[in-house]
Amino acid sequence: MLQLSVKVININLTSAHPLLSVCRPLYEYSWFTWKVREHLSERKSRDDALAMAMDESVRQGIMTEFIAEHGSEVRNMLFTEFNLEDAREVWQEEAREDGKAEGILVGRNCTLIEQTTRKLRRGKTPEVIAKELEADEGEIQAICRAAEAFAPDYDTEAIFEAMRRGS
Repeated sequence: MLQLSVKVININLTSAHPLLSVCRPLYEYSWFTWKVREHLSERKSRDDALAMAMDESVRQGIMTEFIAEHGSEVRNMLFTEFNLEDAREVWQEEAREDGKAEGILVGRNCTLIEQTTRKLRRGKTPEVIAKELEADEGEIQAICRAAEAFAPDYDTEAIFEAMRRGS
C-alpha cells in the first residue's frame, strides 16, 4: 500500500507564515486575495471586489508587473476563477432537474409496466392492453416482449432494467 503525506501551509496573509516574508510573489498573491476577501466582506459584488483589489494592488506596488504584462487577461482569469462557485451551483441545479426528469420518466415507465403485467396475468393481448390503457401499442408490445422472460411473476424493476438494457 502506498502512503502519501502532504504538508499544507496556510499562506493567508493573516497567518504570517515565514514563507510569506521570503517569497515576494507568494506574499503579493496572499495580499491580493486578502483584499478581495476584505471587499467581499464589505458586501461588495464579486466583480467590484476584484476590480477594487486590482486597483489597490497597482497603487501599492503589489503584482504590478504581472498585471501590466497580462492586462485584461488578469481580470478575465480572476473573474473566471471566482465564478467557479456560481458554475457549480448551476451544474448542481441542472443535475437536480435532470434527476427529477429521469425519476418522472422511470416512474411513468414502471407504472406502465406494472399496469401492463397486471393485464397480462388476466390473459389480455397487447392490443387490448394498449387500448384499455390508452397507450402506444408499440410501447405495450415492447413491454410484453420484455415481460415474457419474467412470467408469471412479472418483476416490474427487472422488466424495466431489461428494457433499459435493450435485452
